[in-house]
Amino acid sequence: MIIIDPSFRKLCENKDFILGNVYEKSYLINKENGSVIYISDFYGEPSSGVLSDRSEWCIVGGDKLIVWKKPTKLELIKEETLSPIFGIKYLSEIEVKILVDPWSEKGAIWLLNIQTLERKKMADFKLNSEYTEEFDW
Repeated sequence: MIIIDPSFRKLCENKDFILGNVYEKSYLINKENGSVIYISDFYGEPSSGVLSDRSEWCIVGGDKLIVWKKPTKLELIKEETLSPIFGIKYLSEIEVKILVDPWSEKGAIWLLNIQTLERKKMADFKLNSEYTEEFDW
């Protein structure tokens, strides 16, 4: 089972699922029955992931974005302006905020509508400090 692999890293958890990865591969694990849904491979490990509160969807980010919608629909978003993903924040059942590499020239915060996959740039976001995983955005 994936979750007992010592390399498994939890990205997010809600009452129904655990979203995580083993190196470059990402998975959604049903907590009730242990079934595993393979989400995608990434170039490098995914950086972040979010589950909806009602378990209707999840999103995983890294060199691309993958949106999984119940029951089995996968959507790939791979755009130069949205890579690499540094973080994802849950806003509502239909929206997330996405942070693109804040140490690069294209560092920005984007809004993604999960239902339509429409993307809107909210603001440029660049850090002039050394790398850290702890900062407000």
